[in-house]
Amino acid sequence: MTKFVDYFVICGLDYNSGLEPDKYSEDNLHVSPLERSYKGKVLAHYPENVQTNPFDASAVCMLSLPSGLKFRTQKHSVTLAPSFHSFLITREDGKRCYGFSLIFYEEVRNRDICTAMQTLQAMYITELSSGLKARVLQNAQNQGPQSRSLPRHFKLTHNPNGAALTYYDISKDKLFVSKSIGIISQLAHV
Repeated sequence: MTKFVDYFVICGLDYNSGLEPDKYSEDNLHVSPLERSYKGKVLAHYPENVQTNPFDASAVCMLSLPSGLKFRTQKHSVTLAPSFHSFLITREDGKRCYGFSLIFYEEVRNRDICTAMQTLQAMYITELSSGLKARVLQNAQNQGPQSRSLPRHFKLTHNPNGAALTYYDISKDKLFVSKSIGIISQLAHV
């Protein structure tokens, strides 16, 4: 007789291992730390093992959090509503395992993680500003003298919240991280 559910799983940020870049996402060092993907881990699962359906922690975590761990601040509306998806794991022997994941955002209260995110933010801004200086110098050398005023079509209000959404300030913002609760079954319930 097959059980309704084989495993109950929680995937998210392991505070002991800290922030690790997600090796399966593309090189994302050129984007803000809030837009990067980080490696998630299976935090807990029950039961420990089901003989007819061995637990594959890496596959379950990868499919429960398909975009990896994502960080957001209170400025993001995504932190308000959870999202749901189903997935399928096909094993080498052809057996199928069905999963269902509810992803939500949980406030990060660990000071070390918040400080690490602030440090990544500072490094990103430093790299961004040094890259901009290099491009400005290169453009000046290639094009000769230029006006220092803004072009007439340039609007400061073009994207007022875009930059603010990707910026994390430890003294002003609450940091949230994605987390998943899910079930794994040998039956397709959806």
